[in-house]
Amino acid sequence: ETYSPWAFKFWLMDFLREFSGSTPPGVEVHLAGSFVTYFDQLRSARLEPLLMWAELRVVPMALVVLAALVKEVRLLVLPPVLLAITALTAVSALLPVALLVPLSTDLP
Repeated sequence: ETYSPWAFKFWLMDFLREFSGSTPPGVEVHLAGSFVTYFDQLRSARLEPLLMWAELRVVPMALVVLAALVKEVRLLVLPPVLLAITALTAVSALLPVALLVPLSTDLP
């Protein structure tokens, strides 16, 4: 049998669903996390618009609450500036490595 990363994901998801399905009475288990979300996204195209809808409504509200709690404007400007500096540092450090390492041939 040939190893395939895609088949492994299906095997892992089947195992997680089987494992979470055999819980003791009164115990409820929910599968969550980026792997489960990604797997469900492959199965259902309806998940992505729902996540986008949630993000577009929750993130602005969270920013409004943060702005109401933090009265100093300089403190509100600091996180986005630091995030941009972090992103630029990561890109500048990893871009040369990404250009030197060849892409895998088994990617879909």
